[in-house]
Order: sequence, then structure tokens, then C-alpha cells
Amino acid sequence: MNSKTLTAIALVLALAALPAARATETENLNMQVLPAPGKVVIDGKFDDWDLTAGILACGDVENLRDQYTVWFHVMYDNENLYLLARWKDPTPLNNPCCYPHLVVDNQSTN
Repeated sequence: MNSKTLTAIALVLALAALPAARATETENLNMQVLPAPGKVVIDGKFDDWDLTAGILACGDVENLRDQYTVWFHVMYDNENLYLLARWKDPTPLNNPCCYPHLVVDNQSTN
């Protein structure tokens, strides 16, 4: 076999392996909206939330679930609809290449 044939075979084998190498993303088709269990205080904490019906979003569940995920939760009462996103990110707000004006390590980069 010549080198062009071997290169073509290697390319076909590599392309055939691509579907197995893809990341498994979460697929959420619905979301439950729960009644608030009591008074909800908007304070950045979620100890007054019912977290039983949240949905997980992650771009690569097998490899990044413990590093880069977000849980979404929704509750309501007679007056409001409440949305909560619980992020898991080892370097939050640390995107200097894209957003240099954001706060990093509690110090402004302006």
C-alpha cells in the first residue's frame, strides 16, 4: 500500500471514532415550577429554597460534572416568580481574555 492509501484509511478510521469521542450534554425537556415553601428572601443564599425539582445543565457530564455545571430551580408564590441558578466553576468571574472589566479576586481590573 502506498502512503496515500494508508492516510485515507487512517482518516476514515479517525472519522468513524468521532461519535464515540463526543461529550454527552444534558438534555432537559421540561422544568417543574414549585410553590415556595415559605417566605423567600433575595439575599444570594438558597437555604429557603425547595431544591427538589432542579435541572442540571452541563456540556460534558462524564468529565465536567464536578467542575462546570449549573443547577436551575424555579419557585413561585402569590406575588413573584423566583429563579435560581447554582453555578459550579473553579474560576468564577475569571475570564480576563474576554471580559477584562469584570471583578476578579475581589479587585477591579478597570
